[in-house]
Parts: sequence; C-alpha cells; structure tokens
Amino acid sequence: MSKWKNPEFRKQYMKKYYEKNKEKINEYNREYQRNNSEKMKEIKKKYREKNMDKVYVRTKRYRQKRKLEFVLLLGSKCNKCKEKDPRCLVFHHINGRNDGGRSFWFSRIVQFRESISNGEIMLLCANCHRKEHNPILYKEYREINNLP
Repeated sequence: MSKWKNPEFRKQYMKKYYEKNKEKINEYNREYQRNNSEKMKEIKKKYREKNMDKVYVRTKRYRQKRKLEFVLLLGSKCNKCKEKDPRCLVFHHINGRNDGGRSFWFSRIVQFRESISNGEIMLLCANCHRKEHNPILYKEYREINNLP
C-alpha cells in the first residue's frame, strides 16, 4: 500500500505543510476573499441560512468567551457592590458610548480593549448599572416614600 493512501500519513503531511506555509496560504485566502467579496458574501449567507442553529450556538459561545475575557480584565466584580457572578455583570461606559449606541462591541475587540485600558469602561452588576443610568428616578422614589 502506498503511503499516500494511508489517511493518517496524509493528515500528518498536510499538517506539516500547513505549518510550513501558513503565511503564504493565509495571504492567498485573504486575497481570494478580497477579489471575490460578493461571491464570498453569498456563500456565507447560504451557509448561515442552512446552518442557523450551529451559527447561533457558535456565536453565543464566542460572545460568552469574549465577555468573560473582558470581565477578567476589569477585575471580575461590580465596582460598587462587589457582585462576582459574571451572568449579572455588564459594561458601563463612563462617558457614554461614542459608537452611536451600537451594541456590536464584540466585533470591535481592539477598540473595546483600548477603552478598558483608558479607564472609559467599568464593570457593574445589572442593578448598579440601572441605578447609574436612572439616578433621578431613584431620587423621586426616595422623595415619594420619605426615605433618606
């Protein structure tokens, strides 16, 4: 039997070939995608339509990983009440958002990291975040109920 008919040999060979020529292969793929952008969009669209469940699960996992990465960067707890459950933690933009209110920050990871390092974002639990955005409502509630 020829060594090329052996699936394990082919697999190992292709792995070594890819490692050796990784940059060249990636550049070729990027160039192909640039030159065939409409075709690539159509292929991706068809794939997403056909595999909606897989895409949803993969996207959700990706976003959860990124969120956990950023939660760890920001200290893993609410800056006000020290809540540690990552399901409760949200990102608060201290000076407001400068992206027009779009919530696709996962796709702009570099900019988000820069905002974190510049101190423009802090970690709050959902309750503290709501209080932060509605201080007047809370003030009115205290006045109505004669609370200090």
